Amino acid sequence: MVNAILAKRVNHIVTKGDNPAWPKGSKSRGFSNAQDSAKFLGYEIYVRKDYATKRNSNGTVRRYFNGNVILHVSREVIKNKLLSLEAMKVVTKRGKETWVSKGRTYMIDNEAHEIVSQ
Repeated sequence: MVNAILAKRVNHIVTKGDNPAWPKGSKSRGFSNAQDSAKFLGYEIYVRKDYATKRNSNGTVRRYFNGNVILHVSREVIKNKLLSLEAMKVVTKRGKETWVSKGRTYMIDNEAHEIVSQ
């Protein structure tokens, strides 16, 4: 839910061009012509280039996924966060890295809002 709200806000910022980081009078008014991804708040933001089709309610074939602004969190960011929370350990078996969850029994007596806040 939070990612959806953040995605809508980022999509608004990059499409409207009201970001103060862009210089005044700049010809660039958005992110839609971007070729590379940008890193922002731990996310990689990029414009999806996808030619997959989907039928709408009228039965017309449309390309709904092309040109959408996407927020992506890399595996390394997720791995580092889970390791810092001691929520998992990394085990290597036969040369393949496997993520194994760890029990965090010290959180058993905490209230729900305390657990979620971590």
